[in-house]
Amino acid sequence: MLEVISKDATARRFAYVVVVLSFIFGMSWVLPDLINAIRWW
Repeated sequence: MLEVISKDATARRFAYVVVVLSFIFGMSWVLPDLINAIRWW
């Protein structure tokens, strides 16, 4: 799996996009709770 990603440029770009999108989704998922915690702290 990793060898295929390292060889194929489009697969590597796709994996990078998936990682970035999952990171942004996780941040948008966690951020409102953090804002509420800071506001009520």
